[in-house]
Amino acid sequence: MGSTKDDVSAAIAYAVDDKTGVVTYYTLSSFIGCTEGSAVDVFHLHAERGRGRFKREAPRTKSGEEVVAWHLHQNFDGVEVSPQVANEIGYKLAAEIFGGRPCVVSTHTNTDNIHNHIVVCAWGEDGRKWNNNNANYRKIREASDRLCEEYGLSVLEHTRNVKLIPFRDAEGKLHYFEPTDRKLDIIRGKEAGENASADYRNAEKYKDAAAKDETNKDTIKSDIDTLLPAVKSYEELLERLRVLGYSINDKKKDGGWLKHITFTAPLQQKGTRDYRLGDGVFYTREALSKHISDREADRSKEAAEGHIIDKKAAEMPPLKYFDSYVYGETDLNDIDDDYRSAIEPGGVTKIVPRSGAEKAVIADVRRCDYEVRGLIDASELRRIIEEQRDTKPSGRKRSPPEGSREAHLLVKRIQEGFDNLRFMERHGIHSYTQISVLYKACCDSYTRCLSQLAGSKRLVGRLEAVLESPRLAAEVEARMAASENRQEYEDELMFEGYNADARLLAGYKRVVGMYGLEDEGKRDGLRAALDKAQDKIAEISGLMEGYRADLAGYEGCVRVLSRIDAENRRDVTTEVERFEKIRKESRRDAERAAGAAPGRTEDERSV
Repeated sequence: MGSTKDDVSAAIAYAVDDKTGVVTYYTLSSFIGCTEGSAVDVFHLHAERGRGRFKREAPRTKSGEEVVAWHLHQNFDGVEVSPQVANEIGYKLAAEIFGGRPCVVSTHTNTDNIHNHIVVCAWGEDGRKWNNNNANYRKIREASDRLCEEYGLSVLEHTRNVKLIPFRDAEGKLHYFEPTDRKLDIIRGKEAGENASADYRNAEKYKDAAAKDETNKDTIKSDIDTLLPAVKSYEELLERLRVLGYSINDKKKDGGWLKHITFTAPLQQKGTRDYRLGDGVFYTREALSKHISDREADRSKEAAEGHIIDKKAAEMPPLKYFDSYVYGETDLNDIDDDYRSAIEPGGVTKIVPRSGAEKAVIADVRRCDYEVRGLIDASELRRIIEEQRDTKPSGRKRSPPEGSREAHLLVKRIQEGFDNLRFMERHGIHSYTQISVLYKACCDSYTRCLSQLAGSKRLVGRLEAVLESPRLAAEVEARMAASENRQEYEDELMFEGYNADARLLAGYKRVVGMYGLEDEGKRDGLRAALDKAQDKIAEISGLMEGYRADLAGYEGCVRVLSRIDAENRRDVTTEVERFEKIRKESRRDAERAAGAAPGRTEDERSV
């Protein structure tokens, strides 16, 4: 596959740093004729030299850009080989076939099979380009098979000598593909008269992979669309996505923007570039930034006021930063009503204006504090605070004495207000509408987790059953052998028991043969797959725990703000009803998703 300048940079970054900028799976890289830091520059240097010596037109991609590198995949069967050995085989293959051309060989373990990505420069030291033709493709296949056999690994025997299959693309250009297991589906279909096209893109497995890619794109688009009304800048949009668990590759090492932003939603293995979303334009950084700024420009008065506030905030003296607020320990005199201290990415402290929601909660906390201090003395207040802290959520609460019931209620309201104030600060809460938007986005992510949890649990169940097959087969075989000469085992009344054992044994042996469980290496591969699936369940459970905490936080914000507004005789019925509608719909979606999960807990059945 041909690669352009940007593709080369992205492919190498993906191989070295994992497209998102965060290593989410193990990557092992080796280099020929270049280094981790110099690979892209070396590729471009060779291309420039090649242009000076190469008289004919250089190969170009479909978009018309010059090819500066080729990208090759080398796959292994499951986890039959360690990443180190796989990388060594890939290195030897690249050195043998592409000798003299700079190469990057990266080994990934993020899918069901360990595989190599080999990125090779399109130009050699001699200024000649690599010809990506069928003859060279065959040489690569033969060398790869030979190396795998030398290391005792499996090869695709049934396709070793199969001829390449021709097909034409949408523009009528002739191409060829190797009939692998996936692509052989369409050959069998064609022979049976079921498939008139030789294009492997008609194969069901290819369609399944394409459908999964589209689902990933739809997830990212949906989350962006949901969050757009709640953000005031592109940077805030990215931060909101990160709160949902996204990995986003957006900046260069020098802090500048990358040409294309790559989004990886929670639990997705591959990132998606912005230009591959929607129509290829709207979801780019430039288009989204303009969309948000144009919308915000319509609120010119608010924008102007915000500018004045921000200018004043920049001139203010430092304020105390609060990681949490605890009634009885936090001095209310240290809390500024209009500004707060925030820690920006990179650990920089900044003074920012408080939102209207934060101001309302602080005013309510001060009012409740004033009232409770008018009801009881300091020692009684300390006792009530400590008593409420010591009460476990699941424990049976003792009714407060008649005279102190109001004081208990006020203390509870103050701490609830403090808890929600900190949540508002962390999530930038400023309105009911925004809370509804963020709540919906969080619910959507939670529901997707429930669906993936169901699939992962089913996979774990299947793998555990397969791995148990040899032991169960041995037990049935031993029982049959021990009962072979027992009259009651052979009696007509017990004959069905013998037949049942025979059927069980045949079934277990069929599974053993199907998965090659006589081979210790195959069993180790299945155990590794089981460990991976169990790790995924743990990852999903961790995400869900975070989502549940955020959902409870959003619900708490609406509860506190609506109480404050009601006490101040402000009508927010429409906003609260809108939130309740979203909450109920999201709960139904989550319950439907949870219904597919075997052995689900009470927490998983509801948000």
